[in-house]
Amino acid sequence: NNVKIRHSSEMSDALHVASRTMRTAALLDDKAQQKAELDKLGASRQRYDQAFEALSRMPASEAGKALRAQIAAARDAARPLNDRFVALATAGNIADASTVLLGQAIPATQKWQDLIRENIRLQEADTQRLYQEAEADYAAARNLLIGTNLAALVLAALLARRVTRSITGALGGEPEAAAEVAKRVASGDLGTPVPV
Repeated sequence: NNVKIRHSSEMSDALHVASRTMRTAALLDDKAQQKAELDKLGASRQRYDQAFEALSRMPASEAGKALRAQIAAARDAARPLNDRFVALATAGNIADASTVLLGQAIPATQKWQDLIRENIRLQEADTQRLYQEAEADYAAARNLLIGTNLAALVLAALLARRVTRSITGALGGEPEAAAEVAKRVASGDLGTPVPV
């Protein structure tokens, strides 16, 4: 999702640059300066198209696919209006260019930008959902590991007790009685009877 967010952000940035350079080109009287701005417009459109193509190759949910289709439709609606504005403005028809810009191009471009932002929000929400799922999976795995370790400790303690009783039973007698005899012998009482 972070890659999808990055591609969408690149698209948004390229659209901002295209909008600025388009208006700047329309305001310039010098043809060389206009051409330089229009070259920037072409470069930002190319950058947008590359980011959109990269995003389109990535898997998407149904909501993501629908948003991508809406973004493509908004692009297809806004670009011709922007081109018309540029053509009118660079031809010196400022009144008609302003009408196209304010009445059509800006609203269409804003709708396009809003759809890109909506796609970013969708990806951020999906990232948050995946993070929460990963946290839940981690907690479940941790709890399973702790439970398994505790069960193994209890089983080991029971097994150790059984082995100890088995060994002492095989040796015969009680450990307390053997300890008492050893204590008397150590204190010098060699006449203590030892049961066998």
